[in-house]
Amino acid sequence: MTLDPRRAPRREAQEYAGLEAEIERLGAERDALGARAAAAAAAGDYAAAARLGEQLAVAEEVIDARTERWLELAELAEG
Repeated sequence: MTLDPRRAPRREAQEYAGLEAEIERLGAERDALGARAAAAAAAGDYAAAARLGEQLAVAEEVIDARTERWLELAELAEG
């Protein structure tokens, strides 16, 4: 979906265009963190697993915030 430039300011249209790719990239990073945390836990390195788990929680928050913004912009596009 593309934002209608008549309905959304240019800045928001540019933001919308970049958010989908950013969300996909962040999801891949989140998945990699999850795999590293699981591997650390399996190896008995619980300190590393805990640290990676904290990073994973932050990554989830960022993804949620970016997704929420993407949805807001999508609603503007449908306006």
